[in-house]
Amino acid sequence: MKNKSASKPVRRGFSEGGFFNLRVLIGLFVVLAGFFLALASVGVFSATGQNIAQAKQKYNPAGSSIDLRVLPPGFDCSQIYEKGIDRQENFRAGAIMIACGLAEGGSASRGSGFFGSGLSQWVSNLLPAPLFIGGADSDVILPDAAYPKVTQSESMEWGGPNNTWVVNYNDSRTSGGCYSGLSYSTDNGATWHAGQPLCSGHGTNFGDPIVVYNAALNTWFAGDLATGCGGQGIGLWTSPDGVTWTVGACAHNGTSDDRESMWVDNNPASPHYGRMYISYNDFAIGGGALYVTYSDNGTTWTVVQLNPGFIRDIQVTGDLQGSGRVYVATMNEGGGGLSTRQNVMYRSTDGGVTWTSVNAGPAFQGPGRSTSGYFALVFSSIWRHMGWGQPAASGNVVSLDYAACGQNVACSGATDHGDVYYIRSTDAGLTWGTPVKLNTDTGTAMQWQPSLTATQGGTLFASWYDEREVNGGADLNCTVGSSTQNCYRRWGRVSFDNGATWQPDDMVGRALSPLAAQPDGSVQATYEGDYDYHSANGATAIGGWTDGRTIISNTSQQDVFVNLVQGASPTASPTPTPSATASPTPTNTPTPTPCVSQYVISQIGGSIVPGTTDIGNHCDDCTTTIALPFSYTLYDQTFTSVNLSSNGNAQFVTNTTAYTNECLPSPTINGYAIFPYWDDLYTVNAGYGIFTSISGTAPNRIFNIEWRNQYYPGSGTANFELMLYENQQRFDVIYGTVTNGNTSATAGVQKDNSNFTQYFCNGSGGAAIGGQSYIVQPCASPTASPTPTSTATATATATATATATATATATFTPTPTPCTPAAPNVQSATNVTFNSFTAHWSSVSGAIDYRLDVSTSNTFTTYVPGYQNLSVGNMTSYPVTGLSAHTTYYYRVRAYNGCATSSNSSVKNVQTLPCTPAAPNVQSATNVTSNSFTAHWNSVSGAIDYRLDVSTNNTFTTYVPGYQDLDVGNTTSYPVTGLSAHTTYYYRVRANNGCATSPNSSVKSVQTAP
Repeated sequence: MKNKSASKPVRRGFSEGGFFNLRVLIGLFVVLAGFFLALASVGVFSATGQNIAQAKQKYNPAGSSIDLRVLPPGFDCSQIYEKGIDRQENFRAGAIMIACGLAEGGSASRGSGFFGSGLSQWVSNLLPAPLFIGGADSDVILPDAAYPKVTQSESMEWGGPNNTWVVNYNDSRTSGGCYSGLSYSTDNGATWHAGQPLCSGHGTNFGDPIVVYNAALNTWFAGDLATGCGGQGIGLWTSPDGVTWTVGACAHNGTSDDRESMWVDNNPASPHYGRMYISYNDFAIGGGALYVTYSDNGTTWTVVQLNPGFIRDIQVTGDLQGSGRVYVATMNEGGGGLSTRQNVMYRSTDGGVTWTSVNAGPAFQGPGRSTSGYFALVFSSIWRHMGWGQPAASGNVVSLDYAACGQNVACSGATDHGDVYYIRSTDAGLTWGTPVKLNTDTGTAMQWQPSLTATQGGTLFASWYDEREVNGGADLNCTVGSSTQNCYRRWGRVSFDNGATWQPDDMVGRALSPLAAQPDGSVQATYEGDYDYHSANGATAIGGWTDGRTIISNTSQQDVFVNLVQGASPTASPTPTPSATASPTPTNTPTPTPCVSQYVISQIGGSIVPGTTDIGNHCDDCTTTIALPFSYTLYDQTFTSVNLSSNGNAQFVTNTTAYTNECLPSPTINGYAIFPYWDDLYTVNAGYGIFTSISGTAPNRIFNIEWRNQYYPGSGTANFELMLYENQQRFDVIYGTVTNGNTSATAGVQKDNSNFTQYFCNGSGGAAIGGQSYIVQPCASPTASPTPTSTATATATATATATATATATATFTPTPTPCTPAAPNVQSATNVTFNSFTAHWSSVSGAIDYRLDVSTSNTFTTYVPGYQNLSVGNMTSYPVTGLSAHTTYYYRVRAYNGCATSSNSSVKNVQTLPCTPAAPNVQSATNVTSNSFTAHWNSVSGAIDYRLDVSTNNTFTTYVPGYQDLDVGNTTSYPVTGLSAHTTYYYRVRANNGCATSPNSSVKSVQTAP
């Protein structure tokens, strides 16, 4: 009897696992496509795409559903714009806007019939489970409250010790007295417990959630805006375990704090280990000054001003690798609406004491399709979003994602209202590279509101809201609150190398979501959550989002969903660098050096597809040969059969029963083979063996090979599966219950002793959990292969003749193609404002990029910061922003074709507009009724909005309530309502360009009808 060890080492602690896979396409989808189109024709999936202007209501406190105690004592609603309340995102500001009649509260949306949801469930039951990024979705807020107080969104997630995760979020179930909810899990996200532990101790809690675990203090910290901290400051609560919470300090006492964000430096190597940072806007100072407050103990906080004026606080983060650097991502919102944006990154290298800033990438057009007051909206009447994303930092690499309009135009006129971009710095935030678009769909569907997190090892997880699946890839202005019309899904993307390259984008959410309504009348109707702060603990990332799949009162409404994404950088054998050498023959034909493509491993989710056919492998150490249902190519050879071993490998050439695993390359199984889980396994007992099944239909089938094994001599469980893809050089390995983990097993793929990729071996490498996708990385094309039309230059000793004499002749000398492209023709600037213009130039044949210079000198002895040799991509116009008013600028352009850069174009000059815009010319009113009229005026160059006054006297000593300095947006007419019959009214207008407000226009009078 052979000598086998019955005891195996126990599985190591969980730290790595499955990240990612492309969605498995199935034949049934094609069959159902016609059925769905038929449903669309009868309106099951239709939506109205009309643009809805925000309604401005007359101020009527008596009719408000808000507890007016939220208003500061003696508060005058005419001060809303002066105090910047219209630009704040928090619930208290929203309540004031509603109470003053300048915003609507939420209302119930009419749901749809049962047919849609019943059909959706029926179809869902027909489909096999697809593969996703991350684990299962969890609705962390359950159980919900009674309708309509069911709005839960905008979350921050954090992980700590003892498998504990905490999610802090906005929750309207007790709105009026508290807008906070907090959920925790102590079993790595398997179950969640929801509550409202932050609703006492700091007065009224107005949400804007933050939460971290401080490893140095062994303490959890969570916070929100609260009246007990100066009226609208930042209150904190603490917990030893994430479960029980007590009231803590006020991180800042303020009257108008907004959109706070929090991060803690948990690296013991950092000079500022344990320091916590909170960034925020203070609208009581400078119209929204930017601040950071920091603390080492959570009790004493030090406040530092980063910017004396308004620039939006996005999120704060810091270096996970211990340098002590901390970063605050901010955004210049261009005055609001659908204007141009600029990301700005603040950086501190001394623990938050001093700060510097730099533009993070180029300016861009803000995403959205409409506006509501100051804010852009994703849909016609809901979801304010200005393009905000999230930063992350690991070592010298600082990353940021954000959303921009899908075309380089004002997004109200675009057909694609949003894409998600990623940009990074590789020198600790000093300079920034070129943005990369993360969503790779080819249609006009909108993507918006991304989040991002990093692990200490440099794995990045980005996710966002994505419409691509619901309207054939085209844009859809979804119906708010519909229970049957799907609108979006959470999608994402993973990078294993700190953003240098990205895996393909794929689904994160397990289900499509309708566009959730906001039915609570005490919360602004446009609210859908303003951010979703992702984070990572070890190798596991957590991400949350607003989801509307939970239907209450026949209406889609807002819940917070999360999932955990587990992974680590895969280990693989090095990929050979391809090369090609040119043979000096009369035909000048290249002879490439042979190249064998290598497999690259990506982490995926997924689950085992149960095998249905027992192949008869019931033994200790045996192989069973089976025919494949389709031809399958491994490396460079195609096979029609495979030898399946009871010991967890699939051999295409050899047929060995070896039970002692070896690290790759294996000298024993030295041919073409796949090793899902090579260990000393056992298939003798009842119920165990190897089972197969087929998913999908030709030519896109998947052959599933499931091992249901024990360890020799019949203990434990080793359940795993190999999936072979038809017409693809790809296979997946999915792990179920594997008692011994990777401690005594091998996983990977091998051709021979030189060509192999190993995932783990004997406890080293990845973990035997989740799933991995192995996909061939093709050889690169030769870069210097001469052909009869080649641009390569032959050397003097490599010119062949018919007699093989190395004498150069003109006959065989390649003629070089000109490498340097022509210079562009520069054109006049357009869209000139007080601080920006759009530069234009002609296209150049073969160009793949253009380089832009901007200066205040026509000799370009100096440059506008950020505009020296700026790579703007393959486009013929570019917005130049951040300029000074009433100043002459010069610009020139060069073309780049991948081989060389052209000479400079000629120089164009442009003068920015003065800071103060011209006054509008007011025009006569129209649509006059007994209680309303429509005011009109002409447009002013550079204006981004207009301010309207309406009075019953021509000196404007008093104003019609709600119509003093009313921001009506970038429009040249506005309906004035709620008036008295047969009364003379006067109106005037001012233009605002983001720099200053113009003088008053002339005054127009109008008399309402009797």
